[in-house]
Amino acid sequence: MVYTSRSYTIRLDATVAVGTLAQFLSQQEAYINASTLEIARPIDTASRLHDLDLQLGDRIAIFSQPATPQRPPTRVRPGDKMLIFSRADYQVSSYGKHGILVGKPDANHNAMPDVDIRNFINPDLLDYVSRGCLWLNFDDSQKIWYATRLGETRIMIDEFEIGSEKIALTADCLMRFYRQQDNPRHTEAIGTMRVQIRAIESEKELVSVKEGNYPVRVHVGTERSGQMLNASENIPIGQIVTSLAIYNQVQMTETMQTYLMRLVAPNTTINDLRMLDDEFLYVSLRLGYANNLLILRDSHGKHEFELQVGHDDETRILGSRGLLDNAKTDLAVDLFDAVATHTGGRKALLPLRQGYIDYRAGESAWYIRLAESARIPIFVNNVRISTHPTRLLSGDVLTIGRNVSDYFVRLEIELTSRKD
Repeated sequence: MVYTSRSYTIRLDATVAVGTLAQFLSQQEAYINASTLEIARPIDTASRLHDLDLQLGDRIAIFSQPATPQRPPTRVRPGDKMLIFSRADYQVSSYGKHGILVGKPDANHNAMPDVDIRNFINPDLLDYVSRGCLWLNFDDSQKIWYATRLGETRIMIDEFEIGSEKIALTADCLMRFYRQQDNPRHTEAIGTMRVQIRAIESEKELVSVKEGNYPVRVHVGTERSGQMLNASENIPIGQIVTSLAIYNQVQMTETMQTYLMRLVAPNTTINDLRMLDDEFLYVSLRLGYANNLLILRDSHGKHEFELQVGHDDETRILGSRGLLDNAKTDLAVDLFDAVATHTGGRKALLPLRQGYIDYRAGESAWYIRLAESARIPIFVNNVRISTHPTRLLSGDVLTIGRNVSDYFVRLEIELTSRKD
């Protein structure tokens, strides 16, 4: 499900390879990191899955609203100065942008800032941050970055507070964010961001694409992580669209469009693509903070477990309190009631520590591993796991039991962002 997208047209030489274009876009956009692009072809919702000639790696994308037209990104040139925003191991760069909005997405994901403040602020305090809290613009004639505060969030640059006037960034600095009512001199910051200034020295540092007369339309989207669907090949595409819209709580509209997305071999030239007027190249923004919430849903009952994390690596314990109904445990996922709902009498058979769920902040990724003391298997998508970490993705099915058909509990996995 693509919540929002922007589009622009780049005029290229027909010999430019798609992989080179992907690298160029990765250099221009802070949240793009791609070695190739997908080609998007519209799908008639009256057709069925078997009509699509699906190949390995294909996926169906539903664009909930039309793309917003924008100018092509500014090309990075020697002498430009790039900003690098970092906190602990997380880092994002301005690349070719000469104007940068620092803030948080709006509640409906209809707008995406250039630098997502959720990577730098305590998740519990995000409500105190303005949707757009800082504007940074590059003066091309002076080769200087300027910072201007937006909204009500108070911001300190080293020892100076940003007011209504813009401040020149002449050296690396530390930015600290505060609530509107806080006194920065006496209150702990709700988030910090280190900003480094790096000059582009030569053309050798840059990826360039040859300009020409061939117009190439590119869409950049923000989307929920992929959802796996087991479906009959006879199911109409429209039924899939409706079901996913309901599941993701997205309102059906007349402007909603459905596309078959297919990865393009990186060495394919623009000329070889021979795209039709209603087709385009697509790349999604990779948001480092997009998967900080793991939801496990019991397939048979109403039990649901949410694991929310912040900026650091974390490990949570999955198991069952068993007969220790009144004892306190360190379980993040207590399967006692979920097992009882499904098995009716075998609820005490799961151990206190069945497995561990790890969050790796640097990857924004979740993993699961079997506890060494556990004697009951765990399966991810019918594949038995061990004490070595196995990555979890949205749509995965977690089964705990003797085998995939004789189990105590089965959980459906969803990865998403912090709930607003």
